This record gives sequence, structure tokens and C-alpha cells, in this order.
Amino acid sequence: MKKPSTEGALRIPLPLCVILPPLPSSTLPSSLRNSAPLRNFASPFFPYLPPMFKNLTFIFLVSCTFLTPNLYSQKFSLGIFGGVTSSQISGDGIHGFAQFGAIAGADVAYRINANWSASLGLQFNQKGARNYQSKTVASAYRLRVNYAEAPVMFHYHLNKFQFGAGLYLGAKINQKERNSFGPLDPTREFKALDLGMQLGINYEIREDWQVELRFQNSIVPVRNHSADQLYPPALFVLGEWHQRYLNKGQFFTGLSLVMSRRF
Repeated sequence: MKKPSTEGALRIPLPLCVILPPLPSSTLPSSLRNSAPLRNFASPFFPYLPPMFKNLTFIFLVSCTFLTPNLYSQKFSLGIFGGVTSSQISGDGIHGFAQFGAIAGADVAYRINANWSASLGLQFNQKGARNYQSKTVASAYRLRVNYAEAPVMFHYHLNKFQFGAGLYLGAKINQKERNSFGPLDPTREFKALDLGMQLGINYEIREDWQVELRFQNSIVPVRNHSADQLYPPALFVLGEWHQRYLNKGQFFTGLSLVMSRRF
């Protein structure tokens, strides 16, 4: 039996609705810009995100209607990924990537030419720090901060390798701290946003399947120091300018190993 033709039909895959770049609000009808849905639509789904990110969620969904057809050209591709991450935070006297977590998300990539591409993604990323109780450490400590991040990356393609560099903007979802005696009240709140750089080395293990090693580091402090520096801000300091920069606050550093699938 011959299948009905779908040529010319508008196809809108649901996953794309959360990874497409938002349209400027000025391009939306005035009835949408000024309506309650724009202000309240995302609130039940992302109660912990700042209002700016709640509104962007709604604009992401509206953007699907206008931008999805372009994703069927050969220059666009959709990717989903997931993996493990390890992280640390500067200025806490705890060194080493001892706090493990999960990272997962999706992105849309645009092939600029044979050697270059650009991508925009949305991802959930768990960051933090951890110290284990030992003979020299009286109490264990664990810090967990969950983020929703939007990385913008440029990639250079060389055979089966890709080398990526870009920036990410993260919105804090929540934070938790505890020691050997139980949960700790957050005396120092993390800032709502985390702006940083992201680097990556990607290798294609088979067609449409890739493994990637990522590095992230905050550019802007994610939290103020508790007081004057009690510990060195980091094990590796480039000079006085770097020392002054690290003294401005605490910065996250993270390493991730992810597996991705492109469509």
C-alpha cells in the first residue's frame, strides 16, 4: 500500500523546541509579547530559574514554529548528549576534581563550511566540590550546585576530530551543602548566573556517534569569598594579576566526558 505523501508538510519535532535560538521579542505579535503566557508559561516547569530564563523558555517554543523548517537543510543537524562530569571550586582549600555529577542536553549545529561549524545548546550540568573525611580532615564536606546552561560554540573539523571553543551562560537551579553532621544552611548564596568558557575535543567513533572531552571554567565569580583569603585561591597561579583575579571570588572548574548522537 502506497504511503501518503508528506512533501510540503510542516514537520515540527518536539525536542527542537527546547534547543532553538529564541527569536527577538520584537518579532512576536503584540498579543504574545504582552500576554500573561509570556510572563507565566514556564513558571510551573522551571520554578527555580530567574524570570529572564522563564520568558526565554516560552520564546524557545514560539521560535520552533518559525525556524524548524530550516533544520531540514543539510547544513543543520540536531545532537543529543549525556555523560559524567567532575568539578571543583577555587578558594575553598579543597583541591581536586572530587565531586562527580551528570551532564545531559541537546544542541543544534550549523555547518559553515567544510572546516567550521557553530552550535547552540541547552544542557543540565551538576557542579560542586567534595572533601572526604580522613585522619587529617575532621569532617567531610560536599557542595552541589545544579545549573541549566546555554553554550555557544565554534568547532574546527579535522578528519574525525573536532576542536571546539566558546562561552556558556548558566542559570542556577538550586544549591546544597552538607558535612558529616548533616545539611548546612546556605550562609553564602551562589549568584543566579554563571558565565564561563567551554573547550572541547570531539572524536567520531562511528557514523553519527561521537565522544567528547570538555573543559569549563567560570569567567565571572559564582560566589563571594567568606572573608579575607584563608586558603590559596588555586594550586596554579600565573602571577600577581591572576592572584588578584582569583581573590575577587570563587570560580568553578569542570571536566566532562560525554557521548553524543547526531541526527
